[in-house]
Amino acid sequence: MLNVAWVPDGSGVVFSLYEDSFTNGTYGAIYYYDLATSQITEIFRLENQALGNLSVSPDGETIVFERSSSLDGSLDTLDNGARLLSPCSLWLVDRDGSNLRQLTEDGRQPAWTPDPNR
Repeated sequence: MLNVAWVPDGSGVVFSLYEDSFTNGTYGAIYYYDLATSQITEIFRLENQALGNLSVSPDGETIVFERSSSLDGSLDTLDNGARLLSPCSLWLVDRDGSNLRQLTEDGRQPAWTPDPNR
């Protein structure tokens, strides 16, 4: 697991994985873990990409994440065990896995500002 983030309503978490398989290739993927049911649902995946740090929008409908073509093998691990992606860009995807779009070409550590209306 490269990163994990709570969904705003506290019902679960989204997390990113780098999946490397001799027979199936490499994928970056984002999943949702539902705390009530203990079910894991795939949200989104990209072949030959690494999806790293992520954050969920205050309304819970959009995920922002780091995307790169590889993991940076020159660096050891961070405190949370995730390996840095370098260079990377920031991308958005809707929580249902649709509407992929680039936010910025060069960015790191995505984070949403809390909703001031709550």
